[in-house]
Amino acid sequence: MSTQIEILIKFKNILVLFIDELIEQFPYDSDLILCRIYIKDQIPIEHIMKLFVIHFYPQKTLIEEKNELFFLEGTQTFFEKLKLKTNVFKKIWLSDTIDDEDRVVIWEWVNSLLVLVDKYDKLNKPESAT
Repeated sequence: MSTQIEILIKFKNILVLFIDELIEQFPYDSDLILCRIYIKDQIPIEHIMKLFVIHFYPQKTLIEEKNELFFLEGTQTFFEKLKLKTNVFKKIWLSDTIDDEDRVVIWEWVNSLLVLVDKYDKLNKPESAT
């Protein structure tokens, strides 16, 4: 059984690796680079996880169904909470630089993060709520 700390460490590592991959594909995207700096070095991972639990977890069905509305509408508040002016995920999703194969890979990353968010959320719920 994973502890909260182990989940947070995995979550941060996967999230940073995901953003690093996106930066490789979009090396001149300053918003993406800023997002990485915030997530890696500026904001406690507990806070980022909390934002994921609040803003992404309720959209679990959209993610599982690979519904692009998740990227187009469902991620805006998250980036606002990070104090970023741009919804990085939406901008990338709408980019003509990525193809269907890239989109499949992005969904895999998001699903990996969702699994960890789910585990973390379940660990934080009182026994009577589960």
